[in-house]
Amino acid sequence: MSKNDITGKQKKPGKRYHLTMIKQAGFGLVESLLAVAILGSTVFMLLGGLSTGAISVGILQEDIVAENLGRTQLEYTKCLPFHTAPYSYDSVEIVPEGYSVTANAVPVSARDDNIQRVIITVYRGDKSVYILEGFKVKR
Repeated sequence: MSKNDITGKQKKPGKRYHLTMIKQAGFGLVESLLAVAILGSTVFMLLGGLSTGAISVGILQEDIVAENLGRTQLEYTKCLPFHTAPYSYDSVEIVPEGYSVTANAVPVSARDDNIQRVIITVYRGDKSVYILEGFKVKR
């Protein structure tokens, strides 16, 4: 027989090889299921974070619109003619859809009618979302 002859006697797989293969049966399925579970939980957490971010952006946008509307109303009220408190001033003409605003004047003290506290309330639907107070002086 030459060194390059490969037709020599082959050994059969032994008992040890057979037992090893039996012990590993099903491990591919378990590993695959575990990988899918890890991937699924990662995607679930990622989507949860994205939805939380979207909700917080909506709330922040509502707060910003309400604050800007309240400040605009306060400046507009200060430009209107002075009326003795208690009095309800006109609202700004342009209000974002779904919002409303009120401007009510109340006296600061019973002795001085030349100064009043103006309370601006911004509503989204029926819910009060922002309250701003300022002063108006008769000039």
